[in-house]
Amino acid sequence: MSNEAPSVRKLLPPSTTIYPSSPGAKSPRPGDMSQAAAISKNEAAPLQVDSEAAATVLQHKAVGRSKQCANKRASTSKATKDGSRFSLFSRFRPEPILQLRIWEEYGQIDTSPPASYPSGIASHPNGGVAVTSGFAPVTVFSLDGVHVIKGSPNYIWDIAITSTSQYIIPGNRGSKALFIYNSDGVLLNTIPTYDINNKPSVPTTVAVDSTGRIIVGLGYDNHKTVSIHQPDGTLISQFETPLSPRKLTCTPDDRLIISFDDNTLQVMEQSGHKARIIQPPPCIQSWNPWYVCCSKQGELFVGNTGIPSGVYRYVSPGRHYKYRDCITRMDTPRGITISVNEEELFVVHNWSHIVKIFK
Repeated sequence: MSNEAPSVRKLLPPSTTIYPSSPGAKSPRPGDMSQAAAISKNEAAPLQVDSEAAATVLQHKAVGRSKQCANKRASTSKATKDGSRFSLFSRFRPEPILQLRIWEEYGQIDTSPPASYPSGIASHPNGGVAVTSGFAPVTVFSLDGVHVIKGSPNYIWDIAITSTSQYIIPGNRGSKALFIYNSDGVLLNTIPTYDINNKPSVPTTVAVDSTGRIIVGLGYDNHKTVSIHQPDGTLISQFETPLSPRKLTCTPDDRLIISFDDNTLQVMEQSGHKARIIQPPPCIQSWNPWYVCCSKQGELFVGNTGIPSGVYRYVSPGRHYKYRDCITRMDTPRGITISVNEEELFVVHNWSHIVKIFK
């Protein structure tokens, strides 16, 4: 039986025999048995190997290769903001496997009356949800019952609630401002909103990041601005967006996911830098992303009002969002929010005057 490696044997015909070559002799071609038979065993010089020297050489080669790999990694890596290093080789590493739950519909909230044709929604830290509509002020639905935040504007499309149970409510076309109410529904502050060119602008969408900062999108009447405020409403910074923002949400690492009026969905930094565009699912005939919501686990829920309409889930094992599945098919999906404990998912069904609950 031949002692050569199986991988070498697979490269040669089964009848080929491999002979050691004498110094100066030409190597026989595979299958040329006449030339191979002419080489006698006496002419074949045995291979003399110094085992200790060979081990030393292999060790030096291994050390050299490891240094080369380390130098290559260092040259192809870059420092991040937190001081750690991100290597270009990391993109070849396997992505972590996310344990995703299967969301199933198990209930609904009838919002009419008083909130007919609901649109925006936000989950309350103490349970329940707050809903906006075109014909009533902000309405809170909880186990304690239904109550209306009196004096809050109607005909608004979005709402956010802070961890301290404050309501952040954007104004309508008649009030170009942002309103902050406490948990009892008492108005605390009114903040006039201006675009990047210092022109009064109607806020179209609002969100709160993990540090409590208020993120406001100004997109009515072709305005193209995102404003970042302190929890008390003090303006921190602004940046101009490529298009008019319709809705936005904050990711667990405080990036922004914004749906624009050209039916694109983009990931942006709070500095205004555009990171990437989120591609539509392959099953979509017409892509019209509207409301968006992020979970703490990196799930992104997108309400598509195109064809087929419904709520679609994306996952982000790294920094790229990839389409995973469709949570539900429904006409005119509007606001989407997830409970603070992330046990319930709420989706507004505008024309049916209900909020569907998934668990």
